[in-house]
Amino acid sequence: MCNILGPDGFEGKYKPTELEKDGVYLKMYGKEISKPQRKLGHFNVVDLSDSKDTSELLKIADEIKNSVSIVHLN
Repeated sequence: MCNILGPDGFEGKYKPTELEKDGVYLKMYGKEISKPQRKLGHFNVVDLSDSKDTSELLKIADEIKNSVSIVHLN
């Protein structure tokens, strides 16, 4: 599980993150306002075929974590 946190230096409304990838399950908490380091949601990476080792799953999680961004709404 990887947490999705509000970015530093931003407080306000945001567009909820969307992820569409096999074996990745996203849960956004429905919080209307983002605050720095506020937990807005999380995602889980699951090996549906039971063919990956832990290091592969962690690599996938890191790639997703680095690609997720909180988009500010005006």
